[in-house]
Amino acid sequence: MNRIVRGTRFICILLAIFTVSLFSRAQWVPMVTGKDAAARNVESLYATRGGPYLPGDFGVSTYRDKTIFLHILHPTGATLTLPALPARILACASLTGGEASCKQSDSGVKVTLSGNASSIDTIIQMTLASPAAEIKLISIPVSPKSLTGKSPAVSAHIFASPVLGEADKLSSAPITAQLS
Repeated sequence: MNRIVRGTRFICILLAIFTVSLFSRAQWVPMVTGKDAAARNVESLYATRGGPYLPGDFGVSTYRDKTIFLHILHPTGATLTLPALPARILACASLTGGEASCKQSDSGVKVTLSGNASSIDTIIQMTLASPAAEIKLISIPVSPKSLTGKSPAVSAHIFASPVLGEADKLSSAPITAQLS
């Protein structure tokens, strides 16, 4: 059930990102009021594009100009390790509470969260030295999971052969789904 709720949150965030572009800033800001998360973090949604990190187990990323916003929808701990960025990171901050620090190396980017992070969508703002639009899309390894989240998805291939007239099993070993 928790996986379904997280999936629903992920879809809601994606819908928010895509529908924000339908409104001008003057129309969008008055629509969200009070302590609503979207009102506090409208900058991470308004006039952004998806990327440079493709959606992964952690969540999604968006960018605008020289800023990348990481939307961490499924935190797995205090540290998030991402593939290397070809642009230099100048600053790193959490928009949803707590503190964030980014350590960049040739092997990747480590984002460390401390304090009171959001349980729904932790947003990390990374300011770059060059425009994020110049970065090619970066794929993130995705771990294979079943719908319950407990084990990898498995499939057995069985079909009825018109020649033999009975079910033939193609493989004695189950095939585990590998997502790329």
